[in-house]
Amino acid sequence: MRLYCPFSEMAGYTELNSRIRTRFSIWKQQLDPNSKYAFVKSLQSGQVVLDVGCGFDSARKLKSAAPALTYDGVDIEKYYMTEEGIRAMRNYYLFKRTSFNEQLKALDSGYEGIILSHVVEHVEEPLELMSILCDKLRVNGQLYVSTPYEGSVHFPKLKKGCLNFYDDPTHLRPFEISSFAQSLPKNIVVSKHIARNHGSIWLFVLGVFLWPYTAITKRATPWTWYAYGFETVLILKKEDTHEC
Repeated sequence: MRLYCPFSEMAGYTELNSRIRTRFSIWKQQLDPNSKYAFVKSLQSGQVVLDVGCGFDSARKLKSAAPALTYDGVDIEKYYMTEEGIRAMRNYYLFKRTSFNEQLKALDSGYEGIILSHVVEHVEEPLELMSILCDKLRVNGQLYVSTPYEGSVHFPKLKKGCLNFYDDPTHLRPFEISSFAQSLPKNIVVSKHIARNHGSIWLFVLGVFLWPYTAITKRATPWTWYAYGFETVLILKKEDTHEC
């Protein structure tokens, strides 16, 4: 199971790189109402969030958006992490690829928020992973999921970055929302479903404006996804029943 798409070597990831990426995430925090940053901003002060697949100093960026929350992170390796990024988390778990789900089950439950951003397309058993994470939610807790849109298998192919689903060779298969919806337990409800996330009108227009560059160079920009609606976003909520 790979939790992130490697497009460069980790050895070159420095504190300066992390600071730049954290500052650069501010535009997404402000302009994309469907981002994981908007999700953590919607949670209440003092609540605890589990970030699954927390590479690229993810918790550090989340904390810049919602500093009053507490963050735990879990991954299969230190993937583009700095010491400051690790310090942004209360707990940082590294689980073995071969026993990831079993070790995840052993974690304490009771999270008010869980983030699963661009992970399910990399795992062999995404429904099992989602079921485990639902168990880890408190009542009224929410699970944020983002993954490539199923139809992205038909999007243009790039040489650098990801637009067509299979631009990333570690992607296994698109996440089938319809099959997943049928498997949901009664106490898990879909509170938000964005089939194709264009962010905001500003992000969509910027992505369209910069598309000629992408078309010519076959390189993605940070706004390419918004032009195409590459990303599907789901937010699930755990209701107050005795089933899970």
